[in-house]
Amino acid sequence: GGYDGNLALNMSMPQGSMEEEPEPETPQEKFINFIDEKVMKPYYSLVKNSDWRWILATILLVSLVASVILSVVPVVRWGQKITTKEALGRAHTIVAQAVRENYRILSKNNEYRSLTVEAAEAEDGVINVFIIDPKTESILAPTKLYDRAIEDVWARIAMKKVTDGADKAEVQRGDNESVYVVAQPIYLFSSKSSDRNLAAIVVANFEVSNEISSTFEPMVEAILFATLLCLGAFFFIFKMVTRPIAIMNEQLDAALKGEAESITCEAQFPELENLAQQMNFAVSRLRNEGLSGDGLSSDDPEAEDALYVSQVKQFDEATTDALLLLDSQNKVRYVGNVLSELVSMRNQYAEGQNISDACKDPGLAGTSIDLAESVKGSLGATQFATMDINGVTRDVVALGHKSASGEIRFVLVVVKMGGDD
Repeated sequence: GGYDGNLALNMSMPQGSMEEEPEPETPQEKFINFIDEKVMKPYYSLVKNSDWRWILATILLVSLVASVILSVVPVVRWGQKITTKEALGRAHTIVAQAVRENYRILSKNNEYRSLTVEAAEAEDGVINVFIIDPKTESILAPTKLYDRAIEDVWARIAMKKVTDGADKAEVQRGDNESVYVVAQPIYLFSSKSSDRNLAAIVVANFEVSNEISSTFEPMVEAILFATLLCLGAFFFIFKMVTRPIAIMNEQLDAALKGEAESITCEAQFPELENLAQQMNFAVSRLRNEGLSGDGLSSDDPEAEDALYVSQVKQFDEATTDALLLLDSQNKVRYVGNVLSELVSMRNQYAEGQNISDACKDPGLAGTSIDLAESVKGSLGATQFATMDINGVTRDVVALGHKSASGEIRFVLVVVKMGGDD
């Protein structure tokens, strides 16, 4: 057979060199991407052009209105069910009174023409009441309709339930949903056989009111309570966001005026805490530049490096966080006082050594090297990480320092202490 060069070439190619098809997105990833594209991007663009307080108030108001609208329908249905149940209970009570009254009449003289429904007809909500002969399905009372056939199909349905053995029956009319047909039997008992015989059926058309005024009061109370909750949420969110920023602004203003003020974030906002750290360092650099009368644009790289190290040392005296300064070769240039106590790494012994040799904590050494390489690889972009030190999870920030020539000369690693030692 002939030599297939393409086949041989394909067989000789390592599997790793073949391009792997990207894995399809999971439903969760598709949903997250959809939210990012369709919801968050428009929201962020809105935040750029509108006051965030109005946006927050609008979100809370829309949520309140939506929750009220969505809750009205089930609350109304719930109220109607309660009202209907109570009304039907009252209707059965009225019919039961008619049953007892007419039972006494039949048990005394067995005179069907003496049956009466006047008392039941006088009750509110009762449209009409009939006493029906179950055998002939003719009207026994009121007397003006005596012996007429009952033609109402809904009444026949209710009567059928009673003749089948139900002690009471109720049927909602299809031609008028607010009217129910309520029926109860009248039994006569035989003294000889002790059996009961169905002598008559009391049937009433009862109108159930659709008003649910009893539910309006709790609905109004719920709406007012929800409104108060939204107002309270707006107040607390507003204070939660603005207070730490306002305090940082006051501290920055005092620090720029030359006061010995350290900028701190009083809330657990990692982004603001990192911003406060960078602001502190920037203020420290400004102070040193003002004291030396010389900026960091010195033509002498060694003098520039020495000035930066001096600034870091002064900054270490004003912060409660743990500082570690590495040069471009990952060698230790300064170990802050807090870090020295935290990991037992003394500056006088560690200075000039590679961090991996100077630090006994391999986690801190490895994280510091990774952050430093990331800072240098990203041309000075601030890097973030978390790590475990002495059993406590700490946030770590790495700040790059560029020389006048644009070279990353140092990386300042800051371990956030968060107020605990």
